[in-house]
Amino acid sequence: MTDYEVSAFMKILLKSQFPQFTLLRSDNFCEEAKKRGIRITERDLEYFDKKEIIRPCLRFSRPIIENEFADVSLGSPFAWKYFFKQKHIEIPKKGDFKPWYKHRTLKNNNKIWVYYHSWQLLFLKDQIRGSISKIKTSALFSKKFDFQEYVKREKRTYTRYLEIMENRSKTYFNQIIGLLMMLDEPYSVDVRHIFHPNPDDDNSILKWDQWKKNKKYSKSIHRKSGLLIKDLEVIYRRLAFDANNLDPINKWNPFMSTIRRSKKRDLRGDALIAQDYFDALEMMALHIKEISGKTMLHVSDSNPWLNNGWKEMKYGKPYDIKSEKTKKQILSDFLKSRPVTTSIIVEGKTEEKVTRKIMKQVYVENPEKQGIHIYNIRGSGNLTQRNIDGYITRANLEENEIYIILDQDAKKYIKKHAGKTIKKENTTVWEKDFEEDNFGISIVIKKANSLLKKYNKESITEEEVIQACKK
Repeated sequence: MTDYEVSAFMKILLKSQFPQFTLLRSDNFCEEAKKRGIRITERDLEYFDKKEIIRPCLRFSRPIIENEFADVSLGSPFAWKYFFKQKHIEIPKKGDFKPWYKHRTLKNNNKIWVYYHSWQLLFLKDQIRGSISKIKTSALFSKKFDFQEYVKREKRTYTRYLEIMENRSKTYFNQIIGLLMMLDEPYSVDVRHIFHPNPDDDNSILKWDQWKKNKKYSKSIHRKSGLLIKDLEVIYRRLAFDANNLDPINKWNPFMSTIRRSKKRDLRGDALIAQDYFDALEMMALHIKEISGKTMLHVSDSNPWLNNGWKEMKYGKPYDIKSEKTKKQILSDFLKSRPVTTSIIVEGKTEEKVTRKIMKQVYVENPEKQGIHIYNIRGSGNLTQRNIDGYITRANLEENEIYIILDQDAKKYIKKHAGKTIKKENTTVWEKDFEEDNFGISIVIKKANSLLKKYNKESITEEEVIQACKK
């Protein structure tokens, strides 16, 4: 199998047209690892560098001005490109390790800083797993416990572990990390919602957009990654499986998809590592789609313990997290007070009161908390006011289901909206008005006569009731 070095992919990025990478100095890399529940020190990183398991992607030689180290800003990838051209960047090569202490000066400053790519955090937990051995407390107090023999056995085990991990890093981890490093350029804007513009070019974002539309980068990235399409699909499914197993809030995945990315980055431990996996998988899915036309299952649909399509069954078709309707269905599933998903427009107080009583009969005690908003327009005369049209427009923007119940004198208004801003089947126009059509004399008499017939009583006529009312 071919060996892959992260530094080789870093060299590709430093020559790219629109670099979008994020680098972490060794101390900052340790801090980010800590957020993910991974305890690692710079001394550990130096050891793994020596063993060629986790190697830095570059070494930065700080420029010296008037015998002092220059205070440089390295936030932008374009700054890295500049320093690469100025030969202040050294790309690590196989077998070129030297102890880090040799980079230190008498002033206790680093002459050379060691940097890692942010994607190197993705597999860090796997790469150092087994590097720290723990002795059970009970074993220490056992008379049969031979400490020297224990150390020998652990040393043999650990040496074998390092050999395996060095091989796996070069043939598996580094290749995937390298792919993700290259995918940042076209997809980090879509996934991470961050764009690093060229400070020397005001039109860089327009040029990047045009570059992305041409889609010539896809084949180039695919070729440089050294992965076949079938390999990519296998890796995608494997990582999706790992992400689902790793994520402690896996069952909350639909809800988490509605949360802003900046808030999700506040997670800690395995939950934050899972978010790294989700970002990686989203970029890989976009890449696979562009080079093969195949749409990969979303990570939450790749859970073997759930049926594919379970989200459509639960939250409705089509399941689109960018849709307001889907977002509301998800929030309704998780929140006590649900967002409004249904808007009912009624003409007056009677209609509102009856609607609420009907809902109470089907166990909707508080419609507003159940996501149903009843809007009383207080008479058809208010239909000409802008606020009613504005209410309908807003409800449509929020993808609410709209129902409208009005009297006959509002027929023109209903005709204006039916089949356009409101579904035709969701509109109701009474022949006369709500009260007459539902509680008029003829309606009440009809209901009364059905009850009288049931108990073998004599029926009554509408004329009898009218005459009785006149007396």
